[in-house]
Amino acid sequence: MPPVKLLSVGEKRLIGVLLRSQIVQEGIPFTSAEAWDLMKDTPTRDGYERKILAIPNKYKLTQILKKSVDFTRTRNHNGTSIWVYIGDDNAP
Repeated sequence: MPPVKLLSVGEKRLIGVLLRSQIVQEGIPFTSAEAWDLMKDTPTRDGYERKILAIPNKYKLTQILKKSVDFTRTRNHNGTSIWVYIGDDNAP
């Protein structure tokens, strides 16, 4: 079994942004592209609009979500990863 890769500080911050979304907290399945949209629509803690350049693309988000223990992945018929939030300990 390969060693578990730990999330960096920046990756933990991005997961935190994603966990602030109501859709994610309710356990509704989403794709990495939908995660990008959710993060884009989540304002900063100060209430400002989030800069799009601060959000990694869907491919990088897939890599981050794979490393996170808070999400589980299934695949749909065309191979797209579908993510579901499985934990509630880290939700803000």
